[in-house]
Amino acid sequence: MPRTPGARRAAPLAALGAAGAGAYVPALAPLYAPLAEATARAAAVLARACGVPVARSGTILVHAGGFACDLDATCAGTVPAAAVAIAVLVTRASPRRRAVGLVALTLLALALNLVRLTSLVAIGVHAPAAFGVAHGWIWPVLLMALLAAGWRAWRPEASPLRPPASVPDTTATTIAVSIAVAISLAHAAPAAASAGRPDALPPGDLIVRFADTSPAHAAVMENFENPQHADATAELATRLSGALLVPLRAVQVTSGRELVLSIDRARLVSQVAERVAQAPAFRGARATAVISAPAGRPPPKVLLPATLSLRIRAPPDSDAGRAVAEAQRDRARNRDRIAALARSLVPGHEGAVAARVDAQGRLLLDIDLRVLVEELVAALQKQADVVYAQANRMLRPAAAKPR
Repeated sequence: MPRTPGARRAAPLAALGAAGAGAYVPALAPLYAPLAEATARAAAVLARACGVPVARSGTILVHAGGFACDLDATCAGTVPAAAVAIAVLVTRASPRRRAVGLVALTLLALALNLVRLTSLVAIGVHAPAAFGVAHGWIWPVLLMALLAAGWRAWRPEASPLRPPASVPDTTATTIAVSIAVAISLAHAAPAAASAGRPDALPPGDLIVRFADTSPAHAAVMENFENPQHADATAELATRLSGALLVPLRAVQVTSGRELVLSIDRARLVSQVAERVAQAPAFRGARATAVISAPAGRPPPKVLLPATLSLRIRAPPDSDAGRAVAEAQRDRARNRDRIAALARSLVPGHEGAVAARVDAQGRLLLDIDLRVLVEELVAALQKQADVVYAQANRMLRPAAAKPR
């Protein structure tokens, strides 16, 4: 039986629609991976250009303030691009005009999607409470309106929504209505999962996987099954802090049942300051952080620094004060003595500590967080209940100090 013109036209339209929606099929995700990564890369560049510094790992964007998002294949804009392409194809137009419309409106859809992603990252960083509404309601409606306006500006006088009476055509009307539904569902559905959880992937320093039969893994699973109850992982982080001699916080449990840990920088500064005040060699010296170490989240507009620095004011008649005075006169000769004093303040992790004397005669203690993380990973890997431990490469410390 011969196919009708409508049926012949519906086949390529259906194929185009399937290609756009394929990003939502998990089995087809590898096919869309290059597009997803390119989209994430472009969104990261635009976010930085707009004053929102984010770190990117694959399709994941992370801000030091705690916001993170995974721009997977479903965020690449394939649905709006396919929808507007279908709208062009069902519009009666010359081949040349149709080709121009396909290229222009598809590029418009992809460009608007990048603007959407960049704005959502900015909202997630600066107004996380509004992220769900912006993602699930404002942008779907705005995207529909802008693409509809672009299509209307391009289309010839004959609209697919008003075909001549002599040529009944319900296909165009059905597809035109489906465009709005497709865009709404494509962008509102993921919002249900991300609304209220803009910080689902906060930054951390370490990722640890414990053996399935270990008590530590049981604590991780308790938090995994009920994210609102993190007491078990908090206690686990406290135990690890005591064993590793570095204060740690449990940040989250990943989908792979791994525990993400972060060095508690504020507590580390406090611990060193207490040791300075109590150590006989320093005899009441005072230590202050050169780079602030907030008790909660890091500063919202900078990446975490790679070095934690403290300025120590030692009394002139203390061992540390005399060592500093001698170092001012002969730095090379007293370098080892200054280094030994500094290492005593961070026991168990001497390799991450360095010391120097500034021009004002004050002792500066530098803790290299990169080296400290490497030492923690090595120590964790020696524990019998740890399957593996690794540095969190999602958010790397910045090489330079924030200004």
